[in-house]
Amino acid sequence: MSKENKEGAPAEPKAPKAKPPLTILLLATNLIAALGAVGTVVYTKVLYKRPVITESSEREKLSDKMKAKRPVGPPGSLIFPPVTVNLDPAAADQGGQGKLHFATIGFTMATIDKEAESKLQEIRPLIEDKLLTLVGKRGYQDLTSVQGRYLLRSQLRESANQAAKEALVTDVYFTEFTVQ
Repeated sequence: MSKENKEGAPAEPKAPKAKPPLTILLLATNLIAALGAVGTVVYTKVLYKRPVITESSEREKLSDKMKAKRPVGPPGSLIFPPVTVNLDPAAADQGGQGKLHFATIGFTMATIDKEAESKLQEIRPLIEDKLLTLVGKRGYQDLTSVQGRYLLRSQLRESANQAAKEALVTDVYFTEFTVQ
C-alpha cells in the first residue's frame, strides 16, 4: 500500500536535497590551483626582477650600517687561517658534472679599531662556524663566480657584526680562495 496523507490522497515522494555534483567541485578546485600556479610563474618569471648583487651595492649597505659608529683609533685586523670546506653535493651537478667539490678559504677581517679586534677575537669560534655554514651550503658555481665571492664576503662581514652585536668589521679580505 502506498502512503496516503490524512485526506486520503497519495503522498508525493520527497525529492532528495540537491548536492553539487562532484565533477563541478573538482573542476573548481583544479581551476583555482591552475590560476595560482600561473600567477606564481608570471610573478616570478615576468614581474619580479631579482636585484643584481654588485660590490658597490654591498659597500653602500655596509656604509649605511657603519655611519653610526666611527673609528676611535687606528684600524685593526683579525687573520683567519685557511680552512677547507666541502661544498654542497646537491649543488655539484650545476656545473661540476656530478663531482664532489671543496673550497679552501683563508681571510682577514678589517676592524674599526684595535679594541674591536680584541672583541672579535672573543667570538672567533662563532665566526669560523659561520664561515663553514655559509660555504658548506654553496655549490661549485656559486663560489667560482665574482658575484658569489662578493656575496660571501658581505655575508661574512654581516654575520661577524651580528655575532658581535655591533658594527666592528669594516671589510673582509680573502687571503686564500681555492675552489676545486
